[in-house]
Amino acid sequence: MKPRKIALLSAIAVLIVLLVVQILTPPRGSVREMKLSEAPDTIVIAHGADSVRLALKDGSWVVGDAQYPADASTAQRIAASIEAIKVLDAVAKTSDDAVLARYGLDAANAITVKALKGGKELRTLVVGKDAPTASQTYIRLQGGREIYLASGTLRTTFGVNVDELRSKVVYSVKYDDISKITVSGPAGTWTLEKVGSPAAWALASDGKQRSAEAISHTATAKSSAISIDPDKAAAWVKSLIELTADSWLADDASLPNVAPTTVTIGLGDHEVSVSIYPSGSGHDMKYLCTSSATPYKFVMGSYEAGVFLKPLADLKK
Repeated sequence: MKPRKIALLSAIAVLIVLLVVQILTPPRGSVREMKLSEAPDTIVIAHGADSVRLALKDGSWVVGDAQYPADASTAQRIAASIEAIKVLDAVAKTSDDAVLARYGLDAANAITVKALKGGKELRTLVVGKDAPTASQTYIRLQGGREIYLASGTLRTTFGVNVDELRSKVVYSVKYDDISKITVSGPAGTWTLEKVGSPAAWALASDGKQRSAEAISHTATAKSSAISIDPDKAAAWVKSLIELTADSWLADDASLPNVAPTTVTIGLGDHEVSVSIYPSGSGHDMKYLCTSSATPYKFVMGSYEAGVFLKPLADLKK
């Protein structure tokens, strides 16, 4: 065989070997997933002296010692982030406090996340500060000295408190299940109900509302009948099918010593009611509430309060 041909074949063989090595060797900076063999049922997040506990109860996440219902999407994101960690290169290997502090992994700044299953610890993750590059975070795994660069804004994911983890949903119902709405408060009491076929909303046959002044929430003794626009009534009822709290009050919070307005939604075999207690005035007005759908007191947003406290006069033809 001619030397030129031998050299050519040798070069081709070298190229093939290099190609195989390149294919089999992960490139520097590629993502490596560290995935748990089983999903956790409890997650404990500690940051300094503060800690938050998430736990699965009857298939749903609850938060804190009081076991408040957790926001499902937030809890699922936290669970997914501790269950499968996407790691890039190790950037350091050290236990030196000064170096750890540089990455936000010292005791004063780190967030420690423990994943457990049936009381057994599956993983402990130590979360440091965000990396200069977008959507990356410095982390350590408990017991290891390596500092990794992990994919994702993990400090934002795990840097939450109980209030941020709690679900804000007070109730959610289906429009077609609603058979009547009763409003009772300082302005009087009135009821809308579905009548006829096809069903349309109307003021209950015995429903009378006080005079125009009372409709505007001022007292009077005179009564007068109101003719309701079914389309306006339907649009209003649809705006009541779900309620989200603006924020939760402390469990021992006191309510204002005022007569509330209560909106009761009839759902055939049961009811959902919301009682609204105005507090303050003008720009400082707050709407503190209770509901039969939750044992916890909450603050209703001003827009939602405007919906619930809509005067009957706004539904007239």
